[in-house]
Amino acid sequence: MKISYTGKKINPDYPVDLSGFGYFLNRVTDFVQEDLFAHALNISHEGTQLLIITCDLLGLSSYIVDRVKTAISGKHNICKNQIIMLPTHTHTAPVVIPLIGCGQLDYAYQSFLISALVDVAEESFENTSEVVAIRRLVCPVSGVGYNRTISDGPIDNNVYGLVFETKNSGTYAIVNYACHPVTFGSRSVISADFPHYVLKNLEEKGIKGIYINGCHGDIDPIERDADSNKNAAEYGARIAQSFFNGLKSAVQVDISLEVFDFDFNISLQKIDLNELPDIVLQMNEAAEGNDSMKVAVFQWEQVLTNQILKGTITCEENVYNQAVRIGDCVLLASQGELYTEIGQRVRKNIDPEFLIFGSNANVATRYIAPDSELKDKTYGGFTSNIVDGTVPVCAGTMEEFIDNITTHLLSRRSS
Repeated sequence: MKISYTGKKINPDYPVDLSGFGYFLNRVTDFVQEDLFAHALNISHEGTQLLIITCDLLGLSSYIVDRVKTAISGKHNICKNQIIMLPTHTHTAPVVIPLIGCGQLDYAYQSFLISALVDVAEESFENTSEVVAIRRLVCPVSGVGYNRTISDGPIDNNVYGLVFETKNSGTYAIVNYACHPVTFGSRSVISADFPHYVLKNLEEKGIKGIYINGCHGDIDPIERDADSNKNAAEYGARIAQSFFNGLKSAVQVDISLEVFDFDFNISLQKIDLNELPDIVLQMNEAAEGNDSMKVAVFQWEQVLTNQILKGTITCEENVYNQAVRIGDCVLLASQGELYTEIGQRVRKNIDPEFLIFGSNANVATRYIAPDSELKDKTYGGFTSNIVDGTVPVCAGTMEEFIDNITTHLLSRRSS
């Protein structure tokens, strides 16, 4: 097995709108609190290739993902389904996905970003090193996240990791934890948030790594401090320390590599022009006097009205997943801003295999929340559709999501 690692700054050099924390907050800045990075981890083994690209952004669009993957696969002997793109989901980064009420997309930065992601990938095909051992670890961490949707609700307070030890270029790592990088609240600064400090702490001990965000849809940091970066630094240090603690009892795994992908559809609620006014009313009631949100609701209504009139509105949405098996470890990259319960139940279903679960992978999509959030019309199940410009999912979607992922992973294992 061969491995290589590269990193590249992706800071804008002029004021840009920041993504996350709508609606229309005019979060424009060129002040960099913590650098934004794109990282690439390139692994090959016995003719199989894997390229993981992470980037400190809220999410990625199909436009960006398609162009980056096409450019890389066209130049190197690697298929698009062997390239995984994972944003860390920081809410203090430039807008690169077209969301309603969460900043304006800057096309110049988008163009720069595509070139930067291709460049960091290109560099990862050089200077590979031989892997002599792979270890997996899991270790609890405290004092970082909490369930923001349900008091005492489910939370996965574990840090998961894969460690690659090489013959002549040191140690590489994949670090996985589930929490929204929102420690700065709606402050207008550019920052990779706590994932920056996770990797910084690793680098200080000679480990080069990438950070993959897990099923974090309902998880926020315990505290937000809009005036300094102390919480981001503290959370990053705690996650990194948990990783280091886990290294003490890390389990060695077989050196092997399998890459595969699969997809499935989820059902969306059927909405016609007669039903739309009532849903809009409910959306506006949820706004509770927030005039900016009401503007976003109006734009959402226009989007759906146009889709209904043109006959382009859909009752299904495709979910694309990529998976990697290394020994008894599975790295799953799935679309959607997924709730904690999804990761916990998939892990239980595929036990004893070890799972690193990356959500919000490749093209940014919607929240996948439990039925209770659909029924109560809370953010994850209802009003978040304003931002995404979509209609809500049907009841039972989370169950179907879990079942589909479990079925595909187990069937692939048995084959």
